[in-house]
Amino acid sequence: MNSITVVFTALLITVLIISVICFVRTPVNTNSKVLLVSIRIMLITAIALAFFEPELSLNRLSTAKRSIVLLIDNSKSMTGFAPDSTVIAPVNKILQSASINNKISVTAFTFGDTLRPFTQFDKHSFSEAKSELPDIVKGELFNVDDFIIISDGQWNSSAERINKLSERQVYYLPLNSISGKPYADIASLYSDTGTAVFKTRITGYVSKRTLCTLTVSDNNRPFKLMAISFDSGSIDSTIIFPVTAVLTGKHLFKTTFFNSDSSLLAQNFTVVTIHPKQFTYVIHSPAPSLDLRFFTQALMKHPEFKKTSPGLADLSIFTGSQNNLRAIIGKIQPNAVCAFLGVSQCGDSSTVVRDHFKITKDQSYIPQVPFTIPLADLPPPSALPICRPELENVSTILSVSSIRTTAPYPLLSTGMFMSRPALQVSFQGLWRWDFWPMSSSRGEEEPFLFSEYLIALCKEMIIANKGSDLFTYPDFDRSESDSLVFAVSLPSELKLSQLVSLDLRLLSSSGEPVQMSQSQLTTTGSLHYIKIPFPRDSIICYEASLKHGNKQFKYQDCFFNQYMNRERSVGTQNTSLLNQYALPVQLNSDSAIATFFAAHSDTPKPPIKQIIPLRRSWWLITLILVLFSVEWYFRRRIE
Repeated sequence: MNSITVVFTALLITVLIISVICFVRTPVNTNSKVLLVSIRIMLITAIALAFFEPELSLNRLSTAKRSIVLLIDNSKSMTGFAPDSTVIAPVNKILQSASINNKISVTAFTFGDTLRPFTQFDKHSFSEAKSELPDIVKGELFNVDDFIIISDGQWNSSAERINKLSERQVYYLPLNSISGKPYADIASLYSDTGTAVFKTRITGYVSKRTLCTLTVSDNNRPFKLMAISFDSGSIDSTIIFPVTAVLTGKHLFKTTFFNSDSSLLAQNFTVVTIHPKQFTYVIHSPAPSLDLRFFTQALMKHPEFKKTSPGLADLSIFTGSQNNLRAIIGKIQPNAVCAFLGVSQCGDSSTVVRDHFKITKDQSYIPQVPFTIPLADLPPPSALPICRPELENVSTILSVSSIRTTAPYPLLSTGMFMSRPALQVSFQGLWRWDFWPMSSSRGEEEPFLFSEYLIALCKEMIIANKGSDLFTYPDFDRSESDSLVFAVSLPSELKLSQLVSLDLRLLSSSGEPVQMSQSQLTTTGSLHYIKIPFPRDSIICYEASLKHGNKQFKYQDCFFNQYMNRERSVGTQNTSLLNQYALPVQLNSDSAIATFFAAHSDTPKPPIKQIIPLRRSWWLITLILVLFSVEWYFRRRIE
């Protein structure tokens, strides 16, 4: 008590004593004296209240029904505790049991950024950035008897607010250790609908604010690098960026996501075939012909085909007699596709097919573009060149047999010629296959039917030739704890429906093979899978190779062992803080909840301490003025 308070108190007491003495000596009746003294005492009391502003502390009895509040932490950090089983299931059980209990009233609130009444769990649950513990002695929580806190104890609240927990009966649910542990998963998708984009979705969990790096490499050549920052809690972010500097063909995109200390680490592999927007071609013909004329007319219907010079063309078209064929092909670009349309290497010598012929499909070979023209609609080939180019690794699509041929003669086939993919039409007069209306199933309204098929086949061969690579990469979705699965994308130039032998070697840090696997793969389907025992190294290097004819294919790379990375641990529930202010209680079963409710419904409710602050306000000033007026009125009346 300071000097001003002492002086003011002494002054009030002095005024009160003098007032009582004066009123007692006043020559009026006793009732008037008592009235004046009472008014003066009330006036002095009101002035004292206005000066000291005291607080009244009351103990009152609670209502008959015991109240319990669930305080559910709605912050992001809760996502690491498997909330489906650790939080959502117990809360639903507690609320369901409380609905049939007549002696217990249970309500639920969520807290995080703000305090909100709980309705139900949804996609917004456990998504708030902060974890602000509410003030449990104010507002909606003032009259609550018991609290059950469901939280990890990682609060952003002040120590003063946390200390208020000691004023109430508080329990907390022990949470399981973080099951999610810091981790990240990524899923990548390439889309080419107008604008080519690469989309990567990152999901996972981090225990603190983390700066991460995302890199994307194309065939082991990095072409995208970006830094991303994540707050603590769950991760769900999608990164989209355009792909403009990537060449057409088959690509293996490797996406790597990591942070500075490698506690977060994830990789994803995506095989993508990027189709060219423009195809270029060049024509090598010694003389005009109907075959060439009608085929070029069909090409003109396709704006994606553009004529260019021999050294730049994707497709080189040869017709007629080509005595210097090898010399010409030696000057075109190495990855060009060659189309031989009735080509002869020794003049115009040919065999004529007129009648008793039969055109058949080769059932053992599945072409890249299925041949759907009815064979019965096709006329006989006008001439079969004797000195046609000899292809390697030949795959026959159509063949013809007649009385003039001792064996089926290949009419349409694919293969390799001078290490270049080649399409061979081994007959002349193919224009007649574009315009042959001598069947009830076809009419002249379908022109260029065969040329359209050849163009489609050339397109697929160009695309396949640009992706003639062997890719091998780990498939973590198919892998298990004891086995690692590799996905294999075979070179597109391999003949379908044949067996190839693939060697897969895991390498040590010095490049020496430490584990080898040999697998027989059938060249049918886009991807093949090889399973090997799971290595326990944090970084795994490997090499895959296969041999086809005279050509050797190899692919070598390294990747991070994501399963080893996920064994890292982080902090758990802050039980040291919770144990200071609350008691642990297990409410994971119906019997445990019933026992808890029974114990609290039989416990007498303790009186609630209520504090009423008396503050200087307008009503108190008004009361003082009213008392002054009443005293003045009675004194005038008595006199």
